Amino acid sequence: MKLLKACGGFLAGLLVFWVAATFMILILEEITLRDSGKLRSENELNEVLRKEKAVLGLDAIPITIAFSDESPLFAVTRTIRQCDKIYGCIYKIEIGAKRNFKNAVKHELYHIYDGHSFYNGMSWTDLIFYFFFYEPQAMLYTMFGWRL
Repeated sequence: MKLLKACGGFLAGLLVFWVAATFMILILEEITLRDSGKLRSENELNEVLRKEKAVLGLDAIPITIAFSDESPLFAVTRTIRQCDKIYGCIYKIEIGAKRNFKNAVKHELYHIYDGHSFYNGMSWTDLIFYFFFYEPQAMLYTMFGWRL
């Protein structure tokens, strides 16, 4: 019984640590995003996309990018993946007005590179997994270039 309580306490502590670490990474990434500079034109947006695709080896994957005024509930910058059996997958990155920083492109490209998928209709457990595992990975890549 004591072992069960000790394991429960350890897991609760680990959960608190993970949540706190994720929020700390979020704050640091926000600083990094703002420091990377604003994207001011479609040409600059496409140039950043071209360079970052080359860094991650995504040159062969069809990815389009555009500024967007839409801002869904949880994302002002997002990647949309559309797949079919004939053409495979194509990606569209939408950069929202509030997040039009150069490193936002880097962040979204990492999600494509590592195969992270965010989609409508996700269960709440999938959302928790996405925001506490996939998002921190993309944030760490944005800040330090770490591919986890």
